[in-house]
Amino acid sequence: MSDRDLHLDVWQFVRLMVQMEESVKAGRGGAALKQLYDLWEDLWVDLDAQLVDLGRRDRDAFAALMMEQEVVLEEVPPGARALVAEELDKVVRSLRRELSACDDPAQVEDLSFERDELALAVRSLRGAPQPAGEGPRKGPRKGPGPKRPGAKQAAPTRPAGGGPHRRRRRGPRDHPRDDPRDDPRDDGG
Repeated sequence: MSDRDLHLDVWQFVRLMVQMEESVKAGRGGAALKQLYDLWEDLWVDLDAQLVDLGRRDRDAFAALMMEQEVVLEEVPPGARALVAEELDKVVRSLRRELSACDDPAQVEDLSFERDELALAVRSLRGAPQPAGEGPRKGPRKGPGPKRPGAKQAAPTRPAGGGPHRRRRRGPRDHPRDDPRDDPRDDGG
């Protein structure tokens, strides 16, 4: 692995690509963001299809892929980390807005966890030192944990340009792609 590789939990990559997709469609982020989105689009489409399939037939496997695996984006182009940090910062701000209007304790816990983890990722991407005692923290798990402490599990596929790998508890549910039962491409059969 190269120091130019970018590691994101699958759920973080999902959040990133949904945000990038929205920014690109809205014409924000310029040509550099569009090029980065295009670079990772095949991986995103493959991973999304895999998540939709798993969500329909095996919710535990879906949760494990979202939470126990990570995406390794290999040889990230110069300047890409700043764009990724920008897009993830947009997600953090959106989560803060959601939290301010949320009164369900379970949802507050999930959104707070995502906000905090993504804020740490943004700081790391920007090269800021992590506050003492902080780093990726483990939230309460809703699915199976790693086979051994700190284990990174390889995902079933690894397309060119990086592929899925790693851990966490349960994925975000604010985008149709995140809940396979709500997949707009599903015609019911």
